[in-house]
Amino acid sequence: MKLIIGLGNPGNKYQKTRHNIGFLTIEMFRNKLSDNFSEFSQKNKFKAEISEGNLADHKIILVKPQAYMNNSGQTISLLTVFYKIKPDDIYIIYDDLDLEPGQIKISQNKSSGGHNGIQSIIESLGNSNFCRFRIGIGKPKLFQSTPNFVLNEPKKSELKKILNGTEQIINGLELTIKKGILSAQTKYNQSIK
Repeated sequence: MKLIIGLGNPGNKYQKTRHNIGFLTIEMFRNKLSDNFSEFSQKNKFKAEISEGNLADHKIILVKPQAYMNNSGQTISLLTVFYKIKPDDIYIIYDDLDLEPGQIKISQNKSSGGHNGIQSIIESLGNSNFCRFRIGIGKPKLFQSTPNFVLNEPKKSELKKILNGTEQIINGLELTIKKGILSAQTKYNQSIK
């Protein structure tokens, strides 16, 4: 069993913001494989919206946490205890300020890199050995605060690059599920200079 989590903030107010790239990507992943996955539905006991399905002989649970980004660990902890999922079967999709818009990076067992959602997950699990699928959103300008930057919509030119990155992440997720994270890293991390 694999747990794939897209990080974001619940509510229409945040729907198209940079910080919700994880939600957008996991929705696109489900839509691409819609014949194999249920619609997302609210599961209050997990504080999440869940979609279940199968890919390459693996049961897959897609998750959009409905706790806010900085409390993402609450949802992941509830799910891992209930389903008895090991950290290396957990895949987290999220935005990254340290990558240019649309650049991607696939990694495992790293620090939070200052991302509060990831830090919450590490603290809740007591472990950092999960897989990360990061999509670059770029950095704020000197005069712009980080919270203001991530909680606003990207410019059209940035969004085009970001959407290209989400497609690569979706392909990287499929490859990871079928052949393992090393195969996905070899293929998709080459674009990072």
